[in-house]
Amino acid sequence: MKIINFKDLEIEHISKSNLKNCYISVTIDKKIVLKTPKSVTQDFIYSMLTQKEGWIKKKLSSIEDKKILNLNEELDITKAKEYLTQRVDYYSKKMDLKFSELKFKNLKSRWGSCSNSRVVTLNLQLFKIDKDLIDYVIVHELSHLVYMNHSKDFHNLVERYLPNSKLLRQRLKKFNLVKI
Repeated sequence: MKIINFKDLEIEHISKSNLKNCYISVTIDKKIVLKTPKSVTQDFIYSMLTQKEGWIKKKLSSIEDKKILNLNEELDITKAKEYLTQRVDYYSKKMDLKFSELKFKNLKSRWGSCSNSRVVTLNLQLFKIDKDLIDYVIVHELSHLVYMNHSKDFHNLVERYLPNSKLLRQRLKKFNLVKI
């Protein structure tokens, strides 16, 4: 690993012989990582960074808008399960939808899921965010009981029960689940 200074950016460069392609990523702590095959030249690296400079800066600025949710922070699991269960019951009745099982987990990268076997799983960390965003995730997952995709029909169903769902989805995207 070595550090590349490119314009006003500091980039961690990792070169591996088993890589076939180049990858650029920006971490939540604003670290820029470039992974390349060993055979790549410095000229190619600078050319690629020049080409991707706009994307990198856009990614860095979007991270500034993110809200970090600390996964290590204390959580009252009993209260979280109680509240989430009550909201799922409320919306499943309102939407007239039946699920086979409700599960709770401490997930690292998603807010919830719905399986083909009608099992709805919710991230306990939801309890740490705004109540209207919790409702959005619940309605979203329950809607998968009708549409197992993110089609227009799916989004219309979510919108029927939460008329501001597009705004809620945008607000939810501002959260990152991170172990600190």
